[in-house]
Amino acid sequence: MIIEHALLQVRASEEAAFEAAMAKARLLIAASPGFQGIEVRPAAEKTGLYRLLVRWDSIVDHREGFRKSERYER
Repeated sequence: MIIEHALLQVRASEEAAFEAAMAKARLLIAASPGFQGIEVRPAAEKTGLYRLLVRWDSIVDHREGFRKSERYER
């Protein structure tokens, strides 16, 4: 298993739109081969900062299976 990790800074006025977009994106990511799970959580101490964690079976599933897919483009 590998864990993809990203810190995402979102403008304060766009947090609700970001969260709605992530809800839709979860479905696309979850449909990818090798997907194990996803977490998107707001930071406790900094407004507009989110932590993204995606668990994959392998780096190949993440890089080749998802990043080069049509789902990633959407």
